Order: sequence, then C-alpha cells, then structure tokens
Amino acid sequence: MNQFQTYKVQDLQKKGYTKEEAMNALNICDWDLTQARNYLQSQGGQSRQEQDELSRVLEMSKTTDGIGQFQQINEMNFLNDLEPLTLEERQRIGTTPIGLKNIGNTCYLNSFIQALFHLPIVMEKVMSLEDSAELQRQSSLNAMKRIESSYKLIIELKKLFAFMTKSEKKYADPTAMIRNIVDDFGNQMKIGDQQDITEVSEGFMSRIHEGFEAITNPYKNEEENPFEEEVKNQEGSDDQSGSSSSDDEEDTPLLQKVETYRTNYESEGFIKDLFYGKQIETTECDDKETENDICELEFLLILLEISGNNNLYEAWDKAFRFEVDSGKYIYKKRRWITKAPDVLTFSIVRVTYDPENMAPKKIHDEFSFDKEIFIDRFVAKNATRFPDFVKSLDKLKRKKQSLEESLKKYQHEGKDLVNFLKVSRKFVEKQFKFEEEGKEDSVVPDDDVDLAEPDQIGTIGMKSSNLKTTISCLKKYEKHLKETVQEEKINLANTINDLGNAYTVLKEYPYSLHCIVIHEGEDNSGHYYSYIKNHIENYWYRYSDHMVKEVSEEQVLGEAYGITKLKTSAYLVMYVSNDKIHNVQDMSSEFEYYLSLIPQDLIDQVNRENVSFNIQLEEAKNKELANDIMEHFKKLDVNLKRNVIGNTDKSLLSFPIFCYKNQELILCQHTMLDCSVQEKHPAQLSIDCLDPTLESTLSKAFNRDIIVLIESRKKNLEIFKAAYYQNLEISLLIHYGISYLMESQNDKALKTISYVMAMQSSVPFIQDKILQKKKDILYKHLQIFTCYIISKSNYEIVNDDIEEGINKISLACLLILNYIPSGSSLYSNILELLKDIFSKVQSKLGDAEKQYTRLISSIEKKAITKNNMIGPKLYKNIKTHLESVKSIPLYKWQDEEDEENIYGLYTQTTSSFRMTYQPWYDIWRILMKKWENKTKKIKKKLDRIYEIESENLEIDVRTLM
Repeated sequence: MNQFQTYKVQDLQKKGYTKEEAMNALNICDWDLTQARNYLQSQGGQSRQEQDELSRVLEMSKTTDGIGQFQQINEMNFLNDLEPLTLEERQRIGTTPIGLKNIGNTCYLNSFIQALFHLPIVMEKVMSLEDSAELQRQSSLNAMKRIESSYKLIIELKKLFAFMTKSEKKYADPTAMIRNIVDDFGNQMKIGDQQDITEVSEGFMSRIHEGFEAITNPYKNEEENPFEEEVKNQEGSDDQSGSSSSDDEEDTPLLQKVETYRTNYESEGFIKDLFYGKQIETTECDDKETENDICELEFLLILLEISGNNNLYEAWDKAFRFEVDSGKYIYKKRRWITKAPDVLTFSIVRVTYDPENMAPKKIHDEFSFDKEIFIDRFVAKNATRFPDFVKSLDKLKRKKQSLEESLKKYQHEGKDLVNFLKVSRKFVEKQFKFEEEGKEDSVVPDDDVDLAEPDQIGTIGMKSSNLKTTISCLKKYEKHLKETVQEEKINLANTINDLGNAYTVLKEYPYSLHCIVIHEGEDNSGHYYSYIKNHIENYWYRYSDHMVKEVSEEQVLGEAYGITKLKTSAYLVMYVSNDKIHNVQDMSSEFEYYLSLIPQDLIDQVNRENVSFNIQLEEAKNKELANDIMEHFKKLDVNLKRNVIGNTDKSLLSFPIFCYKNQELILCQHTMLDCSVQEKHPAQLSIDCLDPTLESTLSKAFNRDIIVLIESRKKNLEIFKAAYYQNLEISLLIHYGISYLMESQNDKALKTISYVMAMQSSVPFIQDKILQKKKDILYKHLQIFTCYIISKSNYEIVNDDIEEGINKISLACLLILNYIPSGSSLYSNILELLKDIFSKVQSKLGDAEKQYTRLISSIEKKAITKNNMIGPKLYKNIKTHLESVKSIPLYKWQDEEDEENIYGLYTQTTSSFRMTYQPWYDIWRILMKKWENKTKKIKKKLDRIYEIESENLEIDVRTLM
C-alpha cells in the first residue's frame, strides 16, 4: 500500500472497523474513502442481496470519474467548447492565456495543470530545473521505473509550460507530459479511466514531487525502495507523535500537547513544502481507561462534505471536529494543522451514494466560500485558546439567534405590530372626534374597511370616557413596544458586529482564492473546467480545455456556488498564501514575467514550433484562399460561357467577355483569375502581387501562362484594356445619339453621331475592328431612321402639311448624303423611291415642288456642301458621363439587369429603337436588295405592315406605291 492507501485504512480503523473490513470496503469502492464509509455504514441494515447489488453498482462505476465520488468518463459535448477544426481558428490572439488540448477525458487534469502553471512560484521553480544528459543516465540506470517516468514528467512539464507561455497556438498539447504519468508501480496511468479525481490529483502531485527530487537530488532514491520508505515514514510518524509518551507527559492536557507539537519541519522538497501540509489528529474516548491518542498525518487535499453545510468554514469545522460512535465507546476526533502549505486545496464532495436508489447522486445545494480565508482557528498553536474562543463565539451566536426570534414576535403575518397599534390608535381617535361632535355616519362593512383610513367608519357608539381611556392605553403600548423593538434591533446590530469582530483575533494566516475547478452536469456525466485568477493583472479567466476567455468575478462565483440555473458547482477550490500573492503583485504582466524565466534553448524550441505552425497556417490560409479564388473563377467562367452564346454582344458587361469575343482566351482567363483574386484576397491584391506560396498553390489548378503573362501578352493586355474602355465610350455615345433621334432632338442627335463617325482609332489592330463594327451598327440605325423620315414626310404631304413634309425631306437628304454610302445600291434605291413618291404627291406640292425637286437633285448629284454637312459636337452632359467611364474598375462584372450601366443603356436604347422602327427596318431590308424586285416585294411587304401596324404607324404606307 502507498501512503494514501495506508491513511485510508487507518481512517476507517479509527472509526471502529477492523483492518479486514476496511480493506474489503476500500477494494470494493476502488479506494474511494467516502464511498467506503457509506458502504460500511449501509451494511448494518442490508440483506446479502442488497450488499451484492451495492457491490455491482460500485463495480460498474469504476469506469467513472469524480472527486471522492463517481464521475462518468464520457464527457458531455458542450457546443461552446468544440475543438477548433481549422488551423486559422487555432491561432492565439495576442497574449491571451492559452488552453490545453483534451486528449481523451483529460478535462479535469487540464484544469489542474492550468492551476499549477498560473502560480508564478511554480513557474519559477520549473524553469530553473537543469536537464543534463549525465543526470538522465544516472536516473535511468540507478532509479526505479517510476522515478525515471517522474523525471521525464518534469522535463515534459517544463516544455509544456514554455509552450503555454510563448506558443502562438490557442492551445498546447499535453500528450507527451501525460504519457509519463504513472501509478505507484511505474505503469502508465490511464487518466480517462480513473475512478476518483482526488486520487488523480494525489497521484499526479506524487509523481511531480518525485520528478523534482529526481532532478534536484538524483542520488536520494538510488538504493531505496520508495514503497518501503513510505510505510517507514508513516510508521515513524506514528511512533514519534502517537500515544506512546514519556512519564513526564502523561499528565499534560491533550490540547497543550497539540499546541506544543513540533512545527519546525525539515524541507521535504519543493512540491511537498508548497502543496502538502501536516496535521495532527487527536482522539479522546469517553472511556477513562482508554488512553488519548495523537497521530500525525500528511495532507494534500482537505475533503469537505457539502451535506448539511452552507459554506467552507462550516464544512471545514465538521471535517476537523467530529465524533465516531463505535457502538461501545464514543471517540471525539480533532484535527489541527501543524504545517500549513503555501497552496491550500479543498475537495468539495458533492456526490454521495443514495441507498434507496442504489446509485450515486449529485447534490446541487448552494455552497459558498470567501475570496479570502483565514486558517487560524484550525492551527495547532491556537488549540488551547480555541475552546474559549468557540464558547464566546457560540454565546454570541445564541444571543443573535435569540434576538432574531424575539424580533419575530413583533411581526404578524409579515406586518409590524407597532404599525398595527398606531393604526388602531388613530382609528379610536377618529371615533372620539365623531362622538364629541355628535356626528353619526353609517357603518361600513368590515370587508370594505381600510385600517389605514379610519375615517371611513362612522361612530361605533362608545362613550367618550371609554374612548379616551382606550386612546391612552394604545399610546402607552405603542411607545413601549416601539422602544423595545428599537432596543432589540440595536442589540442585534451590535451582536452581529461583535460576531464579525470576533474573528479579527484569528487573522494571522490569510489565504486568497486562486483556482476553482467547476463540474457541469450530473453525477454520471459532465465536464470539468476551471476559473483561475491572474493575481498580477487581477483578472479571472475561464479555462475549458483549449477554450480560454476572460470572465467577470460575478460569473465565477455564481457558477462556483451553484446558484445559477446551470448545473454547475465547484468541486475543487485552491487558495494561495497571501505572502506568495504579494510577491508577484509588483510585476507588470504574467506573460512578460513568465517569458523572462524561460531558458534560451526552450525559447528556441518554441520559436521553431511557432515558425512551423505559421508555415502550416500560411499554407492552410493559402489553400483556403486558393479554393475560394477557384470557386469564384468557376462562377465567372459559367457566367462567361452563358454570355458569349448567341448573337447578342455582351462585351460591355466585362473585360473578360470583351477579350473572349476578340479571340484572346489567355487574356480572358487571366483577367477572370485576376478578378477572383482581387475579390477574395483579404488585402484585395492583384494577381501580379501575390506571394510565391499562394502563386504556387494556384499553379496546381491553373496553367502558369494564365497566372504569369509573357511579355508579348502583357503588351496585348494593355492594348485590349485601352480598346475595352474605347468600346465603352463609343457605346455610350451611340446611346446618346440614338436617344436624341428618338426624342426628335435632331440637331443634338446628328452632331453626336457625327462625333462618333469622326472618331479615329487610338489603338492599333483591334480597335480598328471594334470601331468599324460600331460605326456599321450606327449606320444601320441611321439608314432605318432615314426610311422612317421619308415615310413620315410622305404622310405629312398626303395630309396637306406641305411645310412639315418638306422639312422631313430636308432631314432625309442630310441623312442620305452623310450616312448612306453614295456608291451603294441602298443609296440608288432610296433615290428612286423618293422619285417614285414625288410622282405620286407632286400634285399636292404646289410652290414647294421646286424645293422638293432641288433636294432630290442634290441627292442625285451627291452634292455635300457646307449647308448640308453635319459637324461633330460633344455636349457637356455627355462629356461628364464619358469621364466617369474611366473610373469603372477594369474587372468589374456589370449586372446585365442594371439599366443604368453602359451595357444597360446601350442595349435598352438599341432595342427600343428597333421595336419602335421595326416596320421601317423591314423596308430598309427590302431597299438593301436589288430595286428591280421592288414592285412586287415592297408592295407585298408594305401591305402586310399596313394591315398589322397601321394604327401605330401614323402613315398610309400604300401611298408609297
């Protein structure tokens, strides 16, 4: 047995059980002391069948985890504490403390490690340990397997603490350290299968202690058997401090022996001195022949029962002062601290065994503890004066209770009796006034009476003398009661103040709250996390495996006390001596101080890990960014293919479509990729500014010729860019020119169109094609419009509006001379059409016949003079709009549904023009053919148009024939 098992057997023996009974119960309960006690207590009134059932339940719970209780290892999955799935999510934010990875039901151990790490004194010592190859050889050759693992545990803990300080990850991986946690026999401990996290804590701290000693004192355990040494130390402690006393001490009172018990302990190592305390237990029996006993015990944790206790002091007092009834004798047990550790740890037992349901049960009662506690009342040197202190304290408590009970007598159903007397007196005084004045009022029913308003009731028929006597009595009662209540309230306030001041004499040993390990869930399932205070910066942080965040003190205490609606409560509470706290409060920050403690070799190791992590992070980011870019590229490619199908020219929508339409596929893909990069890159970089890593990642999906253009293509790219912008400008001008035509703003229309016709290509090769194509489109629209004007002039003349008809013929003359090639068949056909129309309307022209003839003659002679030549002009509104074209992002993919962009304006205008002038478009197509077929075909076509569109044409097209 190790020292903890020995202690547990002795504890049960002192409660009246034999060694065999104690060993049997502890083995059944997997060495859980609390459960063993419950098991033994339950044996008295249970059948063998019930005992077997209890054993079965306890055996089933061995796969569970708890603090002195059963706790199922399968932790609940809490949505807020899921492990990060991407490298980017694992990146640490600034100097925020980092978490620990849960490697399989290690949430409690992670919480405990965090508590150690955030103790500066532990960090200082761990980082000061030397790790030499010579020392390692000595340890591995001369020490036991357990000592060797403990040594490795400390080395890995040192590395882990360095990573927890300087790592750029959100959490550190404790796997290497946990792998070296072994049991007493040197076998690797299965952390997730531990049935008792009290034993996890004790076992872990034992290995930490052994590891420290293996490094600081490597030869100590070379020839020793640690198991024999533990028993030897335990037995030696009992021999030294037990009941075997000299004759001189036989008559010495027990409490004086406690008070004079040794306190000058030699150092047992850093961990033992910091975390382990010494206590003595006195046993007094009511049998005078039974000798009183004193034994010394070592402790790491103080177990506190929550049942029947509201706060830490109450539970601690019962844990250190209790009675054991063996059936024959009653033994009074008292414990006193002879050596207080700098770090004082309490284990709060919230799970107990439920005999009725034959199952463990978690207690959710509220249990509080102070942010600062004082251990003076439990220290051995105060043993003799403590009984008097307790008597005085109990007297004050009884006085307080008595006063509170007395004050309750002056309350009735929650209301003050003094106020009742006052209301009654006022009521009687009102009656006396009514009686004196001889007033008679109807009596109000009792249910409707408000005692605060006695004037609601009239006279009750009492004599004035009787009323006067009643008033006098009520006044005396009211005054006496008021003075009595006031006096007792003052006494109660003074008593409460005296109770508060009673402990001021016991404040020599202050401890401050450092860590709280919280359990969330029920007895058979849940999750552990911790709240730890940064004493340097005065912040509280929540550590839930890899998740760390700053929290308020209100939240910490609310969850720890168990007063929230969540099923959360403290299972372990750790305090630190104020002397150790004050030593760190002058430091600027925990991070900076810890960083200064780490040896250079570990800093280099962490830096290498950080570099590796950043490379992985950058690769992951680049991969994710590359995927986003590729997805965006695919959408553009689908859009491109949809827009290049058919006869509609959508090159105004985007530069890639423009390139595709002009058979430059490499430039098309390059610009789409550039567009995707700028859209998805956080810095909105262009494809030419990418870092080599991202460029390399993209090269796996795209041909390198697309990502990096050769010089010749770079030049072509600049040419195409200029051509694209000119294409936008030309299309915008055409929009304005045609719009003016349709709005009958003929002068603006013709001057704007002439500006387009006069434009020369500023970009060689490609722009020549684009410009000529746009001019051909514009020529086509003007020729159709010419057919419309000719028809319109004919309509005016037929309807006797000769002047307007001549004006239309004049406009037609300008359009023909300027925009219809003189050598074309269309030019000749239109001239013959005008002559044919002239012959039909000649009789109506009158004085205008000469003017009509002159216009036809000028067309026939192809005579373009200053008078009929249209000059180009760029109007101010058009100029402003053209300047805005240059600010359109080159790779902006315009929405084809948007009627305000250039594509929308251009297509809307040309489509509207065609819909409006469709009949004349048909005439224009016929006139484009040979004139010899005109008689038959035009008549047939015009007759069909007339039948369908006569109402909207505003012209009898048959007059053209």
